[in-house]
Amino acid sequence: FNWEGPGRRWQNTLSGNGLIIDYHTVYSGFTDTVTEDYSWQTLTLALNSSVVLNTSSADLVAGIDVKYDSLIADKISAETGDTTWYASQNNIGAWLEVKNSFDRIILNSSLRLDRNSGYGYFISPQIGIVYSPASVIRVKTSLGRALRAPGFNDLYSPLYGNRDLKPEIGNSGESRLEIGSGEAAFSALSFFIREITDRIAWLPTQGGLWCPQNVNRLSIQGLEWETRYSFWKIIKIENQITYLNGRQTNRELINADGTARDTVRPAAFIPPLAISSRWDIKLPAGLILNLAGSYSSARKNYYENWTYYPNISMDTKVLAAYVIFDAGLTRTWFGHLAAALGCKNLSDVKYATQFGNTIDDFDYPMPPRTFYFQMTLE
Repeated sequence: FNWEGPGRRWQNTLSGNGLIIDYHTVYSGFTDTVTEDYSWQTLTLALNSSVVLNTSSADLVAGIDVKYDSLIADKISAETGDTTWYASQNNIGAWLEVKNSFDRIILNSSLRLDRNSGYGYFISPQIGIVYSPASVIRVKTSLGRALRAPGFNDLYSPLYGNRDLKPEIGNSGESRLEIGSGEAAFSALSFFIREITDRIAWLPTQGGLWCPQNVNRLSIQGLEWETRYSFWKIIKIENQITYLNGRQTNRELINADGTARDTVRPAAFIPPLAISSRWDIKLPAGLILNLAGSYSSARKNYYENWTYYPNISMDTKVLAAYVIFDAGLTRTWFGHLAAALGCKNLSDVKYATQFGNTIDDFDYPMPPRTFYFQMTLE
């Protein structure tokens, strides 16, 4: 239900999503082959309602959302016995956003209050300032705080769920300088900081099983530079460079008796440097040539080593840096029918972005050189 009038708007959205997954596994047990079957059924219902008010001095948005999640899961196992478990949680959130304009300054502020049935109350404030000393120059600064509760997959996934997870809490700040407007010429430089406590991440544990865990603290400082240029309405170029300095502090086991210590390491999964460039070139007959290249530096992950039991150490695995090139041709007819022909990973680079279960496996390789053709009707 939506309603709109002079200077005001009321929007309502109701949604639902159901999912059924049947999972069959066979593995070698202590004495014989073990067969287990899992049934995983989730239901999500959500309601969102918001009111927008536009006045001469400010724009206001107020809203409320309600979300309900439920889970029914069954395990059928001759080895460990049959099990059925139920879980449900609900979250109610209310927020207020205010946007004020003062000559060359725009002030955006918001406040959100959430009540989660499993984790209680949480307040998320945010403030942002946009200053425009000239029509093509904008200086943006923002500060904010947010909470992310564990999802049902994190908590109850068959074999791998972790019901002891805590919600992760994030604090962030960013300063950004933008010069230019439109597609003709635009450039932006950003500096940002992210501090996440009890970050939820899927990490390898003893025996090669990946389970969601709370990384005690993640700290990221980053720089990002992006540009967009258009020449004679024929060539459009987009470039982006991102540098990330990520460090994680985690309490790691050093002995099987439960002894642990806080350890600081380079953040897992995060490549420190990423570079990308895309060129779109208009050709005769309505054809557009798309050229793209990207570079990603190496990324790390850590695996527990129980070789010298009861002492436990942590081994480091590195996925190598890579450079990828793509090329394609596109053509559009009547504004609705489009065709695309091209090749991804032109140089057939062997690379991976997702780590495997153990430090000695071959990870999850990305696709080799791939040719494609597709038609799209909108």
